[in-house]
Amino acid sequence: SKLARRLGEIYLQRGDAAGARPLLELALRAEPENPNLLAALGRAQLALNDRDAAIRSLNRAIAQNPFIPTLHCDLAE
Repeated sequence: SKLARRLGEIYLQRGDAAGARPLLELALRAEPENPNLLAALGRAQLALNDRDAAIRSLNRAIAQNPFIPTLHCDLAE
């Protein structure tokens, strides 16, 4: 799961949300309440125009840690 998480984050940083999403979803199976993973997945979902899924992921992340600044910016989109 750590490898899937890291690869997913790298794909996302490189602008490959389609490649990142399945890796981040795999990593979340091991850590379903990890706010950083949920935030990254939400970012990937936004980039893929899956707004409903992004809102769910970002809201779950905020419930775990409301102090991740990018969460609020991503939700504003």
